[in-house]
Amino acid sequence: MVPGEEEVNGLPYIEMNPAARFTNIFISPTETFMSLTRSTWAWVIPIVIVFLVGMASYSFLKPIVIDEQIRRMENAPMFSSMSDSQKEEIMTKTRENMENPPIWQWAIAPVGSIATTLIISAILLLIGNIILGGDAKYVGMLHVYSFATLISVPETIVKAILIHLKQSMDVHTSLALIMPSGDTTSFLYNFFDKMDIFTIWLLAVVTIGMSVFLPKVQLKKIGVWVVVFWLIWVILSALASKFTGGMFGI
Repeated sequence: MVPGEEEVNGLPYIEMNPAARFTNIFISPTETFMSLTRSTWAWVIPIVIVFLVGMASYSFLKPIVIDEQIRRMENAPMFSSMSDSQKEEIMTKTRENMENPPIWQWAIAPVGSIATTLIISAILLLIGNIILGGDAKYVGMLHVYSFATLISVPETIVKAILIHLKQSMDVHTSLALIMPSGDTTSFLYNFFDKMDIFTIWLLAVVTIGMSVFLPKVQLKKIGVWVVVFWLIWVILSALASKFTGGMFGI
């Protein structure tokens, strides 16, 4: 039993302040999720943190990001069928929008993050309650996924440093490292690219978080189903990248 642990509505609970939660999600995720079992809106905080870190990273790497997006567009299969004037117009508008994005584009990111959190949390609830027979609450899964996404903070920092040093977006912390360079549109490349060390870390944190909110379900069973649903997404995402040539950053 964790020191200071109590039980609230059948779930373990310990006291922890917001700053401690941010630190402990990386080193003591179980205790972090225990501190969230009677919280309602704490899941919003990680979304704000991840958004701010992402904004800082984009501002730091903007010239490299823009050049990479233009290169992807030029190499995309659907782009090759356009006329030269169409290509030029699209690339010019893309560069202008990326260099000086309008305010509404900045608003899309947090709205998109919230929508993604709501959808994936619903999927986690489906896994926990329908497939595994638990009785978790939706707000619990919101906390699980939202706090797990904080793993993207060290990921963003590490990759931003690597991109800056290499002056290229072609950096990986995934199995894509073993693939031939330049083969970025194949199914196998995009499949391996999703096998990222930070993604594996995030999946582990999600599994641990779900186990806190589903105390009667074995951790192993939760982990198996989380990986199954993740693999389905990886396959669909890799297929999408193959057909779009990564033009949309999928």
